[in-house]
Amino acid sequence: MKNLAPFIIIAISLGMYFLYVSPTMADIRLLSAKKSEYTNVLLKSKELGAKRDSVLIAYNSIREEDVDRLSKVIPTKFDQVRLVNDINTMANRYGMKVTDFKVEESKAEVRSDIISQSKEELYKTIAVTFTTSGQYTEFIRFLRDLESSLRLIDVGLLSITTDSDKLSGANSLNYSIQIHTYSLR
Repeated sequence: MKNLAPFIIIAISLGMYFLYVSPTMADIRLLSAKKSEYTNVLLKSKELGAKRDSVLIAYNSIREEDVDRLSKVIPTKFDQVRLVNDINTMANRYGMKVTDFKVEESKAEVRSDIISQSKEELYKTIAVTFTTSGQYTEFIRFLRDLESSLRLIDVGLLSITTDSDKLSGANSLNYSIQIHTYSLR
């Protein structure tokens, strides 16, 4: 029995190694790898937090009147009443009156555009059509004001016809304009 005791102890030691120590060491290696992944994620989150803070500081350093001007270029929501008021105010400066104001959102007609619309668009295009009448020189000044306004506006169509009503002036013309404006929603 004395000679057998060292072999039994060695067998028990080998059994404990293969049954307990080896699986535990594999778990420890797995947990160590997860710990290093979590450490990397934590470092990246700290970097992102620092980047967010620096961007927030830069954003907060922008003057409020500049933020207001930027929100007028491409507003978050399309406000039809404000647009009508802005265009009518510009036209009134030159003795012109805006009539037949129509708003319609652009819809894609090409099949590839329809398929790609499943992605959320960054901005929305709105087509606005209106008519006005007045003298040609005043209309040119009105268009200059329209193009130099803070709101992003593209003139799509322009139609000029003579005024059938001679009471409004001998040089009066009718102008039908389609513009495209943009908003984020």
